[in-house]
Amino acid sequence: MRKLLPGLRLGVALLFMIGLLSPFAATGAGAQELTCDQFNSQRAAQAVLEADPSLEESLDPDGDGEACNEDEPADDPTEEPTDDPTEEPADDPTEEATDEPSGDADAYLSTIQGELDGLQLQVERFLEIDALGAGITRDDADELNEIATGWVEYPDVAAGIEEAEGYEEIHEAYLDLADTFGEAGDLWEVFWKIPAEDDDEEEIALDAFEEVFFDAEGQIDDLQDLLDEAGGDSPTDDPTDDPTDDPTDDPDADTGDYLATVRENADNWNDSFDRFNEIFGLGDDATEEDFGEAGEIVFSWVLAPDVALELDVPEGMEDVQAAYEAYADEVGVAGESVTEWLAAELDTPEEDEALDNFFAAMAEAEDLYAELDALLEDEGE
Repeated sequence: MRKLLPGLRLGVALLFMIGLLSPFAATGAGAQELTCDQFNSQRAAQAVLEADPSLEESLDPDGDGEACNEDEPADDPTEEPTDDPTEEPADDPTEEATDEPSGDADAYLSTIQGELDGLQLQVERFLEIDALGAGITRDDADELNEIATGWVEYPDVAAGIEEAEGYEEIHEAYLDLADTFGEAGDLWEVFWKIPAEDDDEEEIALDAFEEVFFDAEGQIDDLQDLLDEAGGDSPTDDPTDDPTDDPTDDPDADTGDYLATVRENADNWNDSFDRFNEIFGLGDDATEEDFGEAGEIVFSWVLAPDVALELDVPEGMEDVQAAYEAYADEVGVAGESVTEWLAAELDTPEEDEALDNFFAAMAEAEDLYAELDALLEDEGE
C-alpha cells in the first residue's frame, strides 16, 4: 500500500506558509508538547502515545501504558447517563435490535452496503485531495478537514442502525469499522489543532492517523467480503482494483510510447522551471492562484525521482533511462531545496543556503536535461 500524506504535508505546509490556511486552534508559536486536553478521546491519545513513546511524560504520567486515563471523572459522566431516564431510550433500540428478528434482511444488507459505499467514496475523495500534494487549495483543505472530522461522529451513526437477526458477524465488523473511522477522525483533529510550526508533533499525529486510516481501508475490504458472501453488492471494489493493475503490470514496454513519455515528462519539468521563476519574480504581486500553481510545480519536482522509476524500460533504452533518472533526481533535489527554503526562518543562513541549493540544483538540472534531450533526439524523439 502506498505511503499516504507526504505530499499533503507539503501542500498544507505551503498553505500555512503563504497565509492561505490556518488551523482553528493554531494560536501558539514554537514547539508545543501534546497534552491530554488536546484529544477528543482516550483512544486517539493512545494511538499517538504508541506512535511516539517519548510523549509518555505528558500523555501517560503514571506510566501504566494507558494514555490520558488519569481523569476518572472524565469516564464517570459517560456511565452516569445510562442510569438517567433521559439516556435509557438511546440504549434500548440497539439492544432490542439484537433480541428481536426485526428488520428485513435484504433491507439491512442494503443499508450496510449503502453506508459502506458512502465511506468508500469519502476515502476515495480523501485520497484524491491527498494526491494534490503541494497543489492543494484552501477549499481542498477545508473539504479534507470536513471529511475527516465528520468521521468523529460515525460510531454514533453506526450504533443507530438496527441489526438483523443472523447477521451478527456483519454487524460486529461494521461497528468495528465505524469505531476505526471515529478514531481516525479524532486523530485528524489532533493534527489539525497543532500549530504549523510544530513539525515534529505534526508528523507524529499524521503517522498515527495514517496507521488507523490504513486499518480502516482494510476493514472496508473485509466487510465487503462478508456482504458479498451474504448476497450484497460490491459496486465499488471491482472497477477500482482493475485499473490500478493494468498500466503498471505491462511486461512489454513499447519503445515509441516509452520515448514519448520520457520526452513529455522531461519537457514539462524543464518548462516548469521557467514558470516557477516567473512566479518567483512576481514577489508581492503574486496571486493566490500563482501560489497554488507554484505549489503544484514544486510538488511535481519532489515526485520526479519516483515518476522516473515507474516506467517499463524497453531493451536498448538503458542509456536513455539512466539519463532520465539522473535528470529526475536533480529535479527532485530542486523541489526539496524549495521546501527547505520555505520552511526556513526569514533572514537566516538556513534560508540563504536552501535558496542557493535550489539555484544550483536548477542549473545542474538544465545541464542534465540537455544531455537527455540529445539522447532523445538521437532516438528520433
